[in-house]
Amino acid sequence: MDGFAFETNMLLGADLMISVCDLLGDVILVYRCWVMWGRSYWVVVLPGLSAAAGFGKFVYSLLYVGTEL
Repeated sequence: MDGFAFETNMLLGADLMISVCDLLGDVILVYRCWVMWGRSYWVVVLPGLSAAAGFGKFVYSLLYVGTEL
C-alpha cells in the first residue's frame, strides 16, 4: 500500500537495534532453558526456531522496505 509505512534510514536503524536486542534476549533465554533442562537439545528446538523466524522476518522486511527507499 502506497504511503503505509514511511521508513527513513534512522527508523530502519532503530528497528535493527530493537531486533538485535530481541534476538540477544531470546538467545539468552533459550540458553538458560537449555542449562536448566539438563542440556537437552529437544527442549530448545521450538524456542530456537521461533527466535530465528522472528529475526528472519525482520531481515525480510528490512530488505523489502529498504528497496522502497
